[in-house]
Amino acid sequence: MAIAAKPVVPVVAGCSASGGKYFATPITDAEICARFTRALGKVGQGTSVELRFGPRGMASARAVRVGRASLPLYEMAVSDRRYTMTDIDRLAADVVRGFTDTAKAGGN
Repeated sequence: MAIAAKPVVPVVAGCSASGGKYFATPITDAEICARFTRALGKVGQGTSVELRFGPRGMASARAVRVGRASLPLYEMAVSDRRYTMTDIDRLAADVVRGFTDTAKAGGN
């Protein structure tokens, strides 16, 4: 009998989030962090992130690899609608791209 493998969740050093109440379907800050962590994938290992989803459609992500330099602040605007889960994925994709670009340049 085969045992089903559990999905691997990347180990993120820390995550804080705010603004779940501004989503089209309100979510908790923990749900924001869980979605963002999954979207980071393996790149997220050893990363600390701070996510903010503001009331006027401005969202931001700040990511730091523990023991290394931080990436720039990533921001996006969705002023014409409420946030969706896809917006969390978009911010995570920007962070992944930032870490990948930094690694290619010989940084973190």
